[in-house]
Amino acid sequence: KDLSDSKIVIMNFGSTINLAKDLAEEFDASLIDMNFVKPLDNKKIKELAKKHQLLVTLEENTIKGGAGSAVAEFLAEENLEVSLLNFGISDEFVEHGSPDHQKVSSGLGKEEISEKINKRLETI
Repeated sequence: KDLSDSKIVIMNFGSTINLAKDLAEEFDASLIDMNFVKPLDNKKIKELAKKHQLLVTLEENTIKGGAGSAVAEFLAEENLEVSLLNFGISDEFVEHGSPDHQKVSSGLGKEEISEKINKRLETI
């Protein structure tokens, strides 16, 4: 889904595609399903950073050392000034529970993500 006039692009990495689709619909955002982290599609990220005001990465993986940090590193290296929000698993022990419980407790719940996106939108 490409909405070039949208402020937001959601960059999905992996199994969080359904959540990414829900968020894209809620925020009328562009949605890009990034097929892989390595090698990172730097050309696509640069293009997205120039067209949107907020880049949101979404992954069911740790952010540190994962897709979110790779995108942040690339934006910094290229001196691209765009707001970035990374959603994934924190670098800490994940408590036992159902997959849905683990996602919510790890910060991958739709409501929590929506709230953080709305807060960021207030600043841009």
